[in-house]
Amino acid sequence: MNGTDTVADALQVVRWGYEALARADVAGMLALASPDIEVYQSESVPWGGRHHGHAGLIDFLTGVRAALDSRVEIGELYAAGDEVIQVGRTRGYTAATRTPFDAPEVHVWRVTDGRIASLAVYVDTDVLHAALQPATPAG
Repeated sequence: MNGTDTVADALQVVRWGYEALARADVAGMLALASPDIEVYQSESVPWGGRHHGHAGLIDFLTGVRAALDSRVEIGELYAAGDEVIQVGRTRGYTAATRTPFDAPEVHVWRVTDGRIASLAVYVDTDVLHAALQPATPAG
């Protein structure tokens, strides 16, 4: 396999990952993920932190779904070797209060041997924090 094949393969795996996420297909994500996958998002959000392995991926996805009803809108995908960077937006509503949000984000994926080895999620946490705050009564 040459370098071009590696980039194309990594891009395809990440695209499949986004398709699985859009369907809330945890089994599909697990099928794409290395058993040793590492997932990271800022500890400042309830589902954040470092998550390891398939159990960690499930915890991460479950935590996101419990807090947010959202979708990723891919702006750009950039690939170099086994890394794919996605620049886009996460839009949706909080699960508890249906507060809308629209946050710029970047995802950094690493694909090794055709499987997702890591995913780092960087999102405008100020936007998420504001949306996740409980509603305060007027007056």
